[in-house]
Amino acid sequence: MAVESFMSILRLNDLLDKEELPFIQVYLDTIRADRALYPDAEFRAEQRVRLDQYVPDLFGTVDAQLGEYLGTLRVYDLKFGRGVLVEPEGNPQQMIYALGAIGKDNLNEYQDVELVIIQPRAPHNEGPVRRWRTTVEYLQRWADEVLVPMANLTRDPNAPVSAGDWCRFCPALGQCPVAAKKAAESAMQEFDAVVQAEPANIVLPDIQLMDEAQISRALLFAEILAPWHQALKKYVHGRLEAGVEIPGWKLVRGRSGRRAWSNEQAAIAALRPKFGGKIFTDPVLLSPAQLEKKIPTIDKKLIASLVTVPEGSPTVAPESDKRPALAPSAVRDFPDEGEEDFLE
Repeated sequence: MAVESFMSILRLNDLLDKEELPFIQVYLDTIRADRALYPDAEFRAEQRVRLDQYVPDLFGTVDAQLGEYLGTLRVYDLKFGRGVLVEPEGNPQQMIYALGAIGKDNLNEYQDVELVIIQPRAPHNEGPVRRWRTTVEYLQRWADEVLVPMANLTRDPNAPVSAGDWCRFCPALGQCPVAAKKAAESAMQEFDAVVQAEPANIVLPDIQLMDEAQISRALLFAEILAPWHQALKKYVHGRLEAGVEIPGWKLVRGRSGRRAWSNEQAAIAALRPKFGGKIFTDPVLLSPAQLEKKIPTIDKKLIASLVTVPEGSPTVAPESDKRPALAPSAVRDFPDEGEEDFLE
């Protein structure tokens, strides 16, 4: 798929917020620049790869790859998150993608491999695009020495388990006894005087009165507890959705989504006669919020007649929350998400 075709799909995708397009543009500009430097290289986007030669049933989707025959294979990964910085050097996910892009029958097709992380929403002293170069031989050795043994351990029910900051992305976090034990141990080290109290009576330590060792332990506790708490809420959400009562908790309607044009062409027809080219940003129609910021005098009622506001997704809240509880049937009306890659 050409980069231009990929961009067209993004522009036509109503699910993509127009305010996110500048970040997508960084990704596209990076690939365009590399393609200009290496015009003979083969380009592929959204390429599904399998690694059965290393691990049965292991697969993923490479965002983009640019391969020079007997030269460099570049593997691109767009990271849209802003909370966790992702580095390309020794990145296991990227190395798996690269091995999949090389394939089992093309080990001599490239001299080396360049892993490219594009993370435009997360500030980094090296900028949004970060690269790391390695060899095909190194990737093969890593697969034999690390990937395959670790993958085999995932099938062993008695494999050793340890908790750490890597737990934040684990789908089993909310039900993992090791993570729960680690969080509890960290909490007991610092908060043993208050953990048995009722929630309303819990008083956390004054940060300014904590020494460096206490701060270190508290940060470890927070790093483990925060993602575990999110996993717990997701699990409780599912139980409440199924009609199971959780004392003191309920499902309510979450915050409404961002306003979006109900019909972009109708909005253009209504707005362009009054405001001309001000409603565009080369060549995309501004979002409702952007337009109100650019033209403060615009008629808010006119905007309201042209937009829709998606309902907020169901969310877990205490019984004391003023929002009305949702019936399980109302929650089931929300569509399920599709299949995801094992690596994503």
